Amino acid sequence: MVVSNQARLLHLLLSLAGGSCSRGLLGRRLGETDARVRSLLTMLKERGFVTSSRKGHMLTPEGKKMVDTLGIVGPVGLDAGELTVGPRDAAILVRGAAVRVDKGIEQRDAALIAGGMGATTLVMSESGLGLPFPGTVPTSVAERLLELLPARESDVIIVGTAAHGWSAKRACVAAALTLAPADIVLRPRQGKRI
Repeated sequence: MVVSNQARLLHLLLSLAGGSCSRGLLGRRLGETDARVRSLLTMLKERGFVTSSRKGHMLTPEGKKMVDTLGIVGPVGLDAGELTVGPRDAAILVRGAAVRVDKGIEQRDAALIAGGMGATTLVMSESGLGLPFPGTVPTSVAERLLELLPARESDVIIVGTAAHGWSAKRACVAAALTLAPADIVLRPRQGKRI
């Protein structure tokens, strides 16, 4: 399984968006070893996105600004029922990304590469939450998704599926990265890309 550092870093940033967290808890949320989490935290600290204290690790104002700029909310665990093929599901919201979605193949492929069993990309339009190609989303699933991730017109919700909850979330994050504006994705302070 190949998971990019960008996906790992974004997953960690999103995990800290809800507040302070210990390294051990981050490892369990991300499905990563303590050594990997320590390395990721170091990279984010060097970029000015994360700070650490005895209370745990948290986003700096610059880290919060990055999360806000990306417009990504989640990932959240859920049961997507018949919409997905795996035993565990998660969803993530990407604000204003509908124009960057073709048929959702790029998002599915990113989820597969990240170790997921697949991903379904949904687009919010004035007629509701739907697939980017002909087909329907079960009403109960659409309602559940919109309750967890209140999408607006032109937003995208990606539902990832995998064997474990953390890997479904990782699949969502990797898929969401395909829709992130390339010029702002986790740029270090020095202007170098990671």
